[in-house]
Amino acid sequence: MNTPTILREHPRFAADFERLRAVTLNPARHTAPNAHAHSLWVASRAGELAILHDCTPDEASTLEALGLVHDIGKIHGTTAPAKSVELLPDYGIDDPRFVDRGCPWFPDRGETSNFLVPSRREEEPYFCYVDDEQRRRREKGGVSPMRSRN
Repeated sequence: MNTPTILREHPRFAADFERLRAVTLNPARHTAPNAHAHSLWVASRAGELAILHDCTPDEASTLEALGLVHDIGKIHGTTAPAKSVELLPDYGIDDPRFVDRGCPWFPDRGETSNFLVPSRREEEPYFCYVDDEQRRRREKGGVSPMRSRN
């Protein structure tokens, strides 16, 4: 069973994830009707990006799970990413790459349009920003992955 399936079957996560249906999003930034639909889209997109980046099944599953939980803190009335990170252990996610690092993927005012992809480079963290990966590929003359938003 993969991580997103295990996560969805976690009783507390399942209940909290359903509560995201009542969380509306800024229509200027999102086309999804609520945070639940948005999180499903993000998880799906993460899976697609994982395929494009030749991720292992474990890496792809991790990215999909993070897509599901990335906005879970909004059920508590905050858009602060730290709240979502704080809730991860409650759902059985205790990987120190995610829970012990704070919110390095939200460097300015708590959010960014950038998102993470697994890094294959030994000298770098497990994940790197898409913008950084796109820059590296441009410098090497490679093709960059497309970015879209929902």
